[in-house]
Amino acid sequence: MSTEPTLAGQVKTSDRGFHSFALIEAKEGYEGWVKVYESSAVSEPCIWVSTEEGPAVHLTLEKATLLRDQLSWLIENHYQVGAS
Repeated sequence: MSTEPTLAGQVKTSDRGFHSFALIEAKEGYEGWVKVYESSAVSEPCIWVSTEEGPAVHLTLEKATLLRDQLSWLIENHYQVGAS
């Protein structure tokens, strides 16, 4: 049984039909947040990644996938996780 939360239950849809997720707050003791949401760009599918520090970054799906892959690698290979 998977313990991962179901993202489908966390997605929000704007009145214009674009998908977004709630802010992800920084670790306790730190300030800031990050948020991801669909872009309305008509030239190609894009995703916005914004932080409290700004400005937001407008990513193509290819670059958003690269960001996802880099985050996944860091999560799976973090020096404090699984080191023995």
